[in-house]
Amino acid sequence: GAWRPAPSVVGIPGLPSKPWWERDDPLFAAWLPRLEAAAPAIRAEWDRLRGRPSDYRISDSEHAGTLHSSPEEWHWATFVDGGRVVPALWEECPATAAALEGVPGLMVGDMPYAFAFFSTLRPGSRIAPHTAPANLRLRFHL
Repeated sequence: GAWRPAPSVVGIPGLPSKPWWERDDPLFAAWLPRLEAAAPAIRAEWDRLRGRPSDYRISDSEHAGTLHSSPEEWHWATFVDGGRVVPALWEECPATAAALEGVPGLMVGDMPYAFAFFSTLRPGSRIAPHTAPANLRLRFHL
């Protein structure tokens, strides 16, 4: 896997780095319940998209040959890519877009480490243990 001293590229001093966060953390109290409430609508939008080809290209990634064994294992549909909103998906999935807009400080604009996407793995897939190059992301699984 891609193992590096975390964080190795961008580190925000004083920003806690934890393997996971509790959902009732005060950081999330104002907006996480709305995100969770939107989960059924978000899932319905994903169900409409899931047959399309993935926009994740392992060949364009630093993870080629290290993080997982086959590009067909991991499917992405990207809403925010390197800080840039993907307008077509944003328009096609209004419930998901609205839920993302409700996340305070969602990193859009000149933010190369900002991503938001649908992500699914095929059964039996494996992602190798790894660390990110920065400590400025939180990953949420609905």
